[in-house]
Amino acid sequence: MHDTFRDAGFGTFTPSTQQMRDSALLRATTDLFVQELVHDRDEIRRFEEIAIHLVPKVAETDRIHVAERLALRLDAPIGLVRLLARDTVAVAAPLLRHSPVFGPLDLLAIIAATGPEHRRLIAERAGISEEVRVALRISAGEAQAAAPVGEPVPAPVAEADTARSAGDGGRFDPWRFLALDRPHRLRLMAELATRPPVRHYAGPAGRLDRAFRAILGAAQIVGLARAGQRAPLTAAIAEALTLEPRFVIACLDDATGEPLAVLLKALGLDSIQAQQVFLLATTTVGRDVQVFFRLCDLYAGMDPGVAEVLFEAWRIPARAARPAHQPVFAENGERRRPAAEVARESARPAEDASRSTG
Repeated sequence: MHDTFRDAGFGTFTPSTQQMRDSALLRATTDLFVQELVHDRDEIRRFEEIAIHLVPKVAETDRIHVAERLALRLDAPIGLVRLLARDTVAVAAPLLRHSPVFGPLDLLAIIAATGPEHRRLIAERAGISEEVRVALRISAGEAQAAAPVGEPVPAPVAEADTARSAGDGGRFDPWRFLALDRPHRLRLMAELATRPPVRHYAGPAGRLDRAFRAILGAAQIVGLARAGQRAPLTAAIAEALTLEPRFVIACLDDATGEPLAVLLKALGLDSIQAQQVFLLATTTVGRDVQVFFRLCDLYAGMDPGVAEVLFEAWRIPARAARPAHQPVFAENGERRRPAAEVARESARPAEDASRSTG
């Protein structure tokens, strides 16, 4: 028998690599998924697990193939679609333009984590909400251009004020948290992760408003850190999380960076964005390699619920309504006159009338 492989040589034979097998498996699985019009929850979950495992291992052309097949699907796995929407512009384009699974919060998170090209694709979507339109305008720099330049940096917090405030309040007091050493901070975070306290929500509208404000703030944080604009950065974090500016400054100046990590996690920054802020906006973290990488590990492992519990305890409390004006002789609960005195005063006009007629 004539051996064709020996004559031609093994150089003409293309071996199968792991990337080629991953690519073939991902394409085949995706094509099988879109062949069916309807899927139940288990089928969607199984496809999502396989695809999310394979997507980081394949080439861009394969990821584009998956994105194009899922762009118009109502049952596309939300986790997979979110991952592809933050990929390169070529991969994300069909999803950002057409995918029906994205809600306003999904689009806001993508705006905060991506660049101008992704935001331009989102702007091309039909029927985007007003919140998303506002986020697109802010990310385009309109709000930053309107902000005053050369704003004075607030004065640093005096050590005496910090020490005095640290003694007040419970274990969730912000200044007390700053006064703790690293082991005690980590112990508190571990307790919150394993035994979170009971939280009272203000309803879906309140949660949506807080998430919206936080994501809008996150869209500006990295840009301000890159530009070295410390005062606008402080104001943006304080406004987004309703915190005292002086407390935000103390977090930026903290030697370990752990309080700042809590704030950035509450804002929803991903690990890459947070690392840029750690390097460019802090006074000490970016100068110590060990401190920086230790903080990055803490940020990657921090549960978002822990950050939410802490920053909600650190927020500025709502101001109580000022008491309305009360006349001096008003019949209120604190100055209520005795019933007998009121009865005598009401009877005086009748007595005076009887005297005048008599």
